Amino acid sequence: MSEPDQLSATHEAALTWLNGEPDDDPVADLAALRHHEPAAGDSALTVAQREELLALLRVRAKDICGRFRPRLLTASLPLSREIHRTAMALIDSLLAISEHYRVLAAELQRRWLWARRQELVDLSAQALELIGEACILGNMAGAVVPFGLWQHAHVLWLAAGMREQLAGGAGADAGMAALCVQY
Repeated sequence: MSEPDQLSATHEAALTWLNGEPDDDPVADLAALRHHEPAAGDSALTVAQREELLALLRVRAKDICGRFRPRLLTASLPLSREIHRTAMALIDSLLAISEHYRVLAAELQRRWLWARRQELVDLSAQALELIGEACILGNMAGAVVPFGLWQHAHVLWLAAGMREQLAGGAGADAGMAALCVQY
């Protein structure tokens, strides 16, 4: 087996956990997610391995959000310290995973293969989905938006090539351009 094909121990452990059943307790699942999330930043992994790991991390993170949201809905404000810490940790994890997506998209942009154009759009969309989820959780927890979140979202928006589309490239939608300029 060639060196790029070999899986590191952390990558293998992350894949094993992600392919297993989620914990019944979303807080315990979040702790495991935070433990395995750094594996997606391993530069020794191939692009395909990182994409696979990020896709699995995104699905698990969204699952944890879905199971944690009822706790936020039933909690009274101000939140207890435990629920607030968990919500902030979940938001941090969502943003960390979206940052891994941004790094991967930037790497693909440096190579700039037109064949991978749709892949850049998909990676950016998945990262923006996580940022949106972080905003929703933050609002539900009565927290402020984390510093730099909108800059991060803007970088992902640019990585998807939206600037070129709005500049009048082929298939540019005037309605979408007006909305983006307005907001």
